[in-house]
Amino acid sequence: MTKHLIIAATLLLGGCASNSGVIQMDRNGFMLSREAPSGFHSLPPLKADALREAGEYCRSQNKIVSVTETNEAKASGPGQYPKVEVFFSCN
Repeated sequence: MTKHLIIAATLLLGGCASNSGVIQMDRNGFMLSREAPSGFHSLPPLKADALREAGEYCRSQNKIVSVTETNEAKASGPGQYPKVEVFFSCN
C-alpha cells in the first residue's frame, strides 16, 4: 500500500509543468519560459505555446511582439525536462 502511495505521489509531482509567465527584464524587454511536465514531451509544442503567450501579452498592450532570442534545452537525464525560454519586446 505504501509503495503505491509513493509511486502515485512521484507521478503527480513529476507531472507538473513549469511556466514562468511573462517576466519584465528591462524597460521594454521581457522573458518567459516553459518546461515540459516530463522528459517524454517535445520542444516544438513548448516553443509554440511560449511564442503564443508572448504574442498575446503584446497584443493586450496593442503592440506587436518582436522575439529577440530563444533558448531550448532537451531532456538530458533524470529530472531534466525539455525547456524553452523566449526573450522579446513589444513594439
